[in-house]
Amino acid sequence: MLSPALRRYQPAALCLGVLALLALALAPAPAQTLGHGGSYLVGFRGRVDAGLVSAAGGQVTRTFHLIPALAARLSTPAAQQLARHPQVAYVEPDAPAYAYYSPSEYLPWGIERVGAPLAWAGLQGLLPNTAAGFKVALLDTGVDYTHPDLAACYAGGVDIVNGDGDPRDDNGHGTHCAGIIAAADDGPNQGGRNSGYCVVGVAPGARIVAVKVLGAQGSGSYSQVIAGLEWARDNGLKLVNLGLGGQFSSQALQAACDACWAAGMLLVAAAGNEGTAALGHPARYRNVIAVGAVDSANNRAWFSNYGEAIAVCAPGVEVLAPLPTYPAHLTTVYTYQDTYDSLTGTSAAAAHVTGVLALTWSRDPRASNTVIRRRLAEITTDLGLPGKDAYFGSGLVNAGLLAR
Repeated sequence: MLSPALRRYQPAALCLGVLALLALALAPAPAQTLGHGGSYLVGFRGRVDAGLVSAAGGQVTRTFHLIPALAARLSTPAAQQLARHPQVAYVEPDAPAYAYYSPSEYLPWGIERVGAPLAWAGLQGLLPNTAAGFKVALLDTGVDYTHPDLAACYAGGVDIVNGDGDPRDDNGHGTHCAGIIAAADDGPNQGGRNSGYCVVGVAPGARIVAVKVLGAQGSGSYSQVIAGLEWARDNGLKLVNLGLGGQFSSQALQAACDACWAAGMLLVAAAGNEGTAALGHPARYRNVIAVGAVDSANNRAWFSNYGEAIAVCAPGVEVLAPLPTYPAHLTTVYTYQDTYDSLTGTSAAAAHVTGVLALTWSRDPRASNTVIRRRLAEITTDLGLPGKDAYFGSGLVNAGLLAR
């Protein structure tokens, strides 16, 4: 994503971000040392033993059943002691995760570019399809479920950050991604109620389950992301959108992604916005669909991370979508408009792909995640070098090719 400071010099781009100044050329992924004290993830070779943490003087803050691990507060000596214990597979700092954003019915250019209207209309041999009723887990900053373009698609959720059942979006990023995926197709702007726009998402019949894992400033921790993945798995959600990531490698986060894949889920993640030849986490993991961003000319967005793990690409520059109707971090601190505005980042690209996958999977709900992932590679328009490449993956997602 782009630094907030850079936004002053590129007002037309409407870009902002949290991570750009932290980018350290991610290949290979930097490992964190145990010398800082604080929050850690502790993985076990077998059964989780919280007593080991207590015996070392630590405090367990979260336990997982998705993976054999827990989160804990530990001093540096305690972390080093646990790392040497034969029952402990790893001890790693609980790294930060960030939202990947940069700063009549209206059809945003990205929705048209990924061929969604062809799927809705049933052209090219398709049955008409809006992914009606298909649920998507959105691991992000929450959702403005009162928004006129999102109220109909909201299907509940959870707030991992604050430990309650109200995933209200106090940042804006999650609302924006939710709108790209499933903003309602509700006809012309009625009475000017939506500040001049009523946008439509890629899969306007889909239902958004909001899993709030990032706070008001668009940041959180790997343990919160893992807890969100665990909740999504436990609640039977098959398709997960992750418009977020972090710099540091994590055995725990990778294990959680692998466990979700083994449970039949598909995780879609933003590649990251540092413009480097390596992806953020979890996008770089094998069992995650990594998405890069393109602009309206189908060029790779200059900020979009790239590498062999890129699966596909999608629109990620100047994407118009809903923002909260009430004051939130993006609208108050970064002065974006409320209700609707354009943001830039690979998270927007990931949301487009998630919407296309909702259209795809809803047509064949009994298909496995392996089958749907293979179909995704088949419904793309090749960009760049012939075949799969490090900048565009298999190409630009195109829902109009679903009948092929």
